[in-house]
Amino acid sequence: MILVRTPHFICMRILGSLLMVTLFAGAGRGQQPRDDGRPDEVIVLDTGTEIVVPFNRVEVGRKVARYLPEALANAARPLNAPEPKVQRIVICEGKDDMERVLGHPVPAWACGVAKGTQGLVVLDVESLARSPLGSTRGVLIHELVHLVLHERFVNASHGLPAWLEEGVAQVLAGTIHLGEDDVLDGALLSGTLLSIQQLEEGFPSDPMGARLAYAESESFVQYLETRMGGGRLGSLLDAFQEGDVFVALDRATGESYGDLEKGWIEWLHERRSPILSFLRRMSWFGFGAVLVVLAFLRRRRRDAALRRGWESTDPPASSPESESGDPEPPDHGTGHDREETWSSHFSSPRPS
Repeated sequence: MILVRTPHFICMRILGSLLMVTLFAGAGRGQQPRDDGRPDEVIVLDTGTEIVVPFNRVEVGRKVARYLPEALANAARPLNAPEPKVQRIVICEGKDDMERVLGHPVPAWACGVAKGTQGLVVLDVESLARSPLGSTRGVLIHELVHLVLHERFVNASHGLPAWLEEGVAQVLAGTIHLGEDDVLDGALLSGTLLSIQQLEEGFPSDPMGARLAYAESESFVQYLETRMGGGRLGSLLDAFQEGDVFVALDRATGESYGDLEKGWIEWLHERRSPILSFLRRMSWFGFGAVLVVLAFLRRRRRDAALRRGWESTDPPASSPESESGDPEPPDHGTGHDREETWSSHFSSPRPS
């Protein structure tokens, strides 16, 4: 039988092929192959948010899905803002995977990235695992705050300074990394604090500089909140809606930018330990003199302990008690114990 391929028949074949392509594309929706050919798994929530996760990290995706409602509320409610629209959350395995998703390089220290224009949050599960206290919930809230701020200020006349955006995200997420106080203490003692005004446009690219910048931003926002009264982050952001940073801070607190930074540094010193405050007020010469005196006192204690040890090993001199046969009780002394206790207190590695 001869099959005549009429124009109508050809059109039907073309439509059928297009339909098959559409069905296959719909079945594989969101399953983008990675560099090694593995597909992604996609969890679609009732809100329409997609959570894209490697096939071997599905449990992480489910954890994010459980955290998301609470995280959205924690990111938006304190700022008197509506919850952001989250189109997609992508779980990545390492920096290369993050850069593949984002299409641009990311800092080595980044645990997550938010793209406000796309409603996108990207989390690096490997960085979270290495962070001392890098909880998935905390990093998720941090990135959702960026989405909240983007939606709130997308039409504002001035952009937010980086220290404010990152500081608010850190405050609402809670402390993500251990040792932030140690970072600030070290910078205070060494005089290497970064100027807050330096942090308006962005943060240092090196990990230690970035860590200090995040710690300072969180601390400065906390200080501003204490100046305005607790729970006033939303009011602080309102002041930035129509003015630049100088006008906004003056409107929110009644103080100038420079005076606020000076007050923040003094506030930091007051919150630090008495030892740190004492050392701060000393010159390096005075600090060295104190170390010399302490070393001298320690040397005297050690020499005294050695002399007591030598005397206890000498033959006892004859005395009425020894001649009578009653042994003289040994003199063990307490100098060695005192020295150990004193030196352990002196070498305590960190103030409270």
